[in-house]
Amino acid sequence: MLRNYFKASLRNLINNKLFSVVNILGLTISLAGFGIVFLFVLNEANYDTWVKDSDRIFRLNTSYTSHESVTKLTSTAPVPAAEIITENIEEVSDYIRLGWGFPRALIKSENNSSEEIVWRADANLFSFFDITFIQGNNQQALVNEGSVVISAKIAKQYFGAEPALGKTLTLQTQFNHKRQAKKDYQITGVFQFPSEQTHLNFDIVTSLGAEGFGTQNGIWARSYDVTSFLKLDTEIAVSHIENQLPDYVGKYVKPAYSKQSTDEVSFELENLKNLHLSDVYGQFFRPGGNPALLYLLSTVALLILIIACINFSNLQVSRALSRLKEMAVRQVLGARRAQVILLLVIENIVLLLISIELAFVLIEFSLPHFNAFLGHTYSISTVNWPYLFLAIVVLCCGIALITSLYPAALIFSQRPSDILRSSVANLKVPKLGWAQDIFLTLQLTIVIVLIVSTVVISSQVKHSQTTTDLGFSPEDKLMIPNFLRGGARKKEDVITKELSQIQGVTDVSFSSVAYGKGGDWLGFGSIEPLPNSKDINLNFPSLVVSDNFFSVYKEKFIAGRDFSSDHVNDEIAFKEEQIFSIILNEAGANKLGWLDASSAIGKRLKLKEKYEAQIIGVVANHPVLSFKEGVKPYMYVHRKNWYAGIATLLYEKGADETHIVSQANLIWDKYQPDRPMTYSFMTDDIASRYASDQQQATILAVFAALAIIIAGFGAYSLSAYTVNKRAMEVCIRKIYGATGSSILSLFFVRFSKPALIASVIAWPIAFYLMSDYLSEFTSRIDLHIGFFIISSAIVLLSILLAISTQVLSVMRARPVDVLHQD
Repeated sequence: MLRNYFKASLRNLINNKLFSVVNILGLTISLAGFGIVFLFVLNEANYDTWVKDSDRIFRLNTSYTSHESVTKLTSTAPVPAAEIITENIEEVSDYIRLGWGFPRALIKSENNSSEEIVWRADANLFSFFDITFIQGNNQQALVNEGSVVISAKIAKQYFGAEPALGKTLTLQTQFNHKRQAKKDYQITGVFQFPSEQTHLNFDIVTSLGAEGFGTQNGIWARSYDVTSFLKLDTEIAVSHIENQLPDYVGKYVKPAYSKQSTDEVSFELENLKNLHLSDVYGQFFRPGGNPALLYLLSTVALLILIIACINFSNLQVSRALSRLKEMAVRQVLGARRAQVILLLVIENIVLLLISIELAFVLIEFSLPHFNAFLGHTYSISTVNWPYLFLAIVVLCCGIALITSLYPAALIFSQRPSDILRSSVANLKVPKLGWAQDIFLTLQLTIVIVLIVSTVVISSQVKHSQTTTDLGFSPEDKLMIPNFLRGGARKKEDVITKELSQIQGVTDVSFSSVAYGKGGDWLGFGSIEPLPNSKDINLNFPSLVVSDNFFSVYKEKFIAGRDFSSDHVNDEIAFKEEQIFSIILNEAGANKLGWLDASSAIGKRLKLKEKYEAQIIGVVANHPVLSFKEGVKPYMYVHRKNWYAGIATLLYEKGADETHIVSQANLIWDKYQPDRPMTYSFMTDDIASRYASDQQQATILAVFAALAIIIAGFGAYSLSAYTVNKRAMEVCIRKIYGATGSSILSLFFVRFSKPALIASVIAWPIAFYLMSDYLSEFTSRIDLHIGFFIISSAIVLLSILLAISTQVLSVMRARPVDVLHQD
């Protein structure tokens, strides 16, 4: 019986080509999109699950809350914290601490050299995370001082196919921009992460030996860039441990930290499996996933699938009347109701299975492009096939059963004898227009929201990348980081002169932080107006700049003046008896209580409770990194041959950029021969800050296009059903002189009503969602009515195109042929 049902289903699909093609194409496209997103979500949600006992491993985060109730959560913790907590809380069984020991180390072997990041960690690092060792023993590799463990990638880079175990690497580190003495390390292990799905990012790890991270009391006051992990007993709830952490904060952290800041400090635990998608930036580790992109993709893919299912259901409803006589004959011949429902379900399952098979083909074709776009290596082979098979079965059966209920109810609402004796037009069956309108309205609501979101996000990204409202000039600037390092840091004037002589270069400045890129911030611990104020004790970041920095960036001074070589005290000296000059941005001046920028000029501040600084200028507010960062209080200090190592070359508009880079590289090799020069253009750095937003805009555009296509399929099939059902009416109107445009407008009005209702529903939803999105930016576009009108116009145009093809086909037919049809 089932085989006959499958044969009948296939025959019915072949005989109704339009119905079959529309359903299969719509479902194939939506299932393919859903499948790709399923792979993305599955991979993003399974980071670090390969680690043994990953559900019991937690990172120790530190939270700092200012007196203004602003909370900053960091991924690091004071060095002794993990050790003390493990020793005193019985339910914590083990801990590990790791961090950047040498972020800029020169690594040398007999045949190779490069600059790498060298980590330092407790001896149990590799056994704690159960990391696979290719050479050596993961239990003993970091026990002895002078040991180093390297990844398989580094081993291949330095030693090729030869065993690396026992060989020597020479490390020359830097501290405070000074090269340290060279030191030989023996390779005691070569490791490889069991999976690429990990946020851990180390390639070279040295032994701490007896030195450790240190446990002196003063080290409780800061994290020293150390990330700590705790392993808990299986029976213990995280909340039970967290309830005990305030005791250790009060006993150890607050006494030391309160000398530097008035912020409230607390500890929090975060599970290892959640770190990839954590809101807390994991300093030094691999860049985390984008939760916003994850939620966006999941939501949009689900909406696309809903649109396809609506199409599927809509077509089933539309075809229900045309199959009444067929089903009546089956009942007369002895088919029971259950068998009729089973036939309808099997027909739907056949359609779904064909769509799923085609969807897998489309996924295989599209996945490389999706991976290239997101920078991942997802594959169908990574899927848990039992779960996927179960999901497919549940999806097919669920959709097939639900979409078969209404046709079955319609068939069973009439007696077979009444159906066979009467024409379909004379049967007392419920009208289907309301169902079509509801389904179509819901479908078009989703499409309009997607289109509005796409247009708004794309416009905001373009605004962020091209706006002239930055507060500084990003054009025609070449950035070269780390130019003043090692011995070169005392030759700022000489290097500035040589760079300025490059053809096309008009000016050169140095800074510790590059706009749009980041860098090294200088912190003073506490900032207080003079005389000392008990209610203001602030700490906001400072940039070290050369005396021509503001002229290179063409920044606007609201009050005061720029740094100048004519003023000896403009340069910071770090002497308690010498007052030096500083420049604030407007937000910094306001933060310190001067709402009028001019009133801040000449005022003095106390820094680190011992240095005195005088405000000589206030510059206009602008974001340093991106508009998402917002405007924050900043301080600028000036000192030569010190902390400001990032060179900014201002060149003439239209200058030969390739020539400037090549000449700058020659000067670099003169002062930094051991390291390759890296560079970037400021406009590119600023644009990169909005890469994730650009990704979201592109993905939304693709899915919005898919939604329009799928909705177009639905509108096309519904218009085909409606026009064919009213073909006789069209022909009579044509005989009486109706024009094609008047007939087209008749059907367009019929289908435009759901689109207009959908607009009324979709516009407030889209406005709310996009207002929330734009609130993240300090400089943003306005949500004007044009975005919404364009979106609805696109939908109406799609409907018009779908209807036109059907109306024209009926208009071309001879009225006599249509009127003779039964």
